[in-house]
Amino acid sequence: MENNSSEENKFYLGRHSIAEYKSNREALESEDPAKSFDRQNQIFPDLAPEGIELARERAREFFAGLNPETDVLFFASSDMARALETANIYREVAEELGFKVIEQKVRPGSLAEKIGGNKIRPVPSLSFDIKNILAQSVFNPMRVKSEINWEAVPDEERKKWEQARDIIGSDDHGSWGSNYHYHSAEVKKLFPEVETAEQLYHQQFRQIIELIKFAKEKIDEAKDMKEFKGKKIKVIGFGHENYLSFALEKYFDEHSIGNCEMINFNMSGEKIFLEKRGEKKEIESVELTGKIETKTDNPT
Repeated sequence: MENNSSEENKFYLGRHSIAEYKSNREALESEDPAKSFDRQNQIFPDLAPEGIELARERAREFFAGLNPETDVLFFASSDMARALETANIYREVAEELGFKVIEQKVRPGSLAEKIGGNKIRPVPSLSFDIKNILAQSVFNPMRVKSEINWEAVPDEERKKWEQARDIIGSDDHGSWGSNYHYHSAEVKKLFPEVETAEQLYHQQFRQIIELIKFAKEKIDEAKDMKEFKGKKIKVIGFGHENYLSFALEKYFDEHSIGNCEMINFNMSGEKIFLEKRGEKKEIESVELTGKIETKTDNPT
């Protein structure tokens, strides 16, 4: 792909819309509140009614900046229901507006197929592992009261949870994402299975960079194919806030990303620029070097 335009090499990554987190709530009320998140058995739909409305509104705003005559869309998403549902709403709006969406191989019977048919690629690199749902719940702002089946939680685990909640209570930043950003390192001392914001920056954010480089290679390969001749392929992904916050803080001095907010990755030669709310910063070369295994969904 020739670098004739910054738009031509732009990749979009957005956060999912407002969700109800039904699978997490069910787990906390179960006989095993500290179990890991089961991606194969999620409750959906998971978006709140206002989340559906927000996603449609933001999708119309987003696609107003693209051109259905020249832009062809490739959708990717975390394999969590709230992200897949958000991606699917954007996909529906795109097709209503006349955009062509590239069909993909999706595992038959998967949640991705149930939600988006064969038009949204689930990518584990855009997801995140929750190894202990009880531990993750400590980051909720203090105004959120989690319904937890304490009879199923050992006393020692409950004490650790209460200690972690005291950490949040002493410096509550008002949202799960902000509390995670500022306090994940402290909470990890109580729950070692919790990955910190900085850990995810060094691990998963770099995986996303590798994913973008891989996507560009595939776009370059497709540029001479008849069906894409004269077209620009735009990759639009949906994911989560926790693995982005450290990088956003590093480059923009602002760690948060709102529901349905988009950040952009612009490629120019070997350089990659990160753009948020109109401000663009070059990603440091140390994050662009070194081979990282990029996780992708196997449709077979």
